[in-house]
Amino acid sequence: MAHLLRRSALAALILALPPTAPVLSMALLNATAAEAFAPAGSPLAWSDPDQLAAAWDKDARRLLAQAPRRLDVLPPYLDWCLTHGRTARLAAMLALAGQIDP
Repeated sequence: MAHLLRRSALAALILALPPTAPVLSMALLNATAAEAFAPAGSPLAWSDPDQLAAAWDKDARRLLAQAPRRLDVLPPYLDWCLTHGRTARLAAMLALAGQIDP
């Protein structure tokens, strides 16, 4: 529950920023990566992988819209998608990355 409150607070700050300010989007992606790879039972661990996947995908797309060359933020998400069988999300994000940097 605490991670949802932190995420909500960060998301509210991000929405208040101009679209050219990717700093908080980066922070949110880094926090999501820490949550995604936290050991089971950790207070950081997400209990719903579908919710995590949807939020992470949305956050990654937001950052890439703000800073298209920040493809360096994608490997943790892509790795998580691969190791958790999220092949449709993996393919979609790779396609987006390919459009940004062929």
